[in-house]
Amino acid sequence: TGTQAIDASYNLTSITDGGVGITMCTWATDMSSANYCAVASAFPSVPNNGVEITSRAAGATTCTAKNFAANTTDDNENLNVAVLGDQ
Repeated sequence: TGTQAIDASYNLTSITDGGVGITMCTWATDMSSANYCAVASAFPSVPNNGVEITSRAAGATTCTAKNFAANTTDDNENLNVAVLGDQ
């Protein structure tokens, strides 16, 4: 909903709006491989809505916010992403 913006970050160089509900996070310093833990959450939380990590690469993570009951993508007011792993 509207223009995406970074509110706070550590190692996040940019975000890309990939369409309704799709956000790609690009890391300033790449992870050592695509084998890292990525976690995402969205706000506001409404019934049947959630976020899934749809791709991981050493330099970027893509998240998709969805309404799982309707199987549709959905923009959220606030997306939170964290990754854990080696760089």
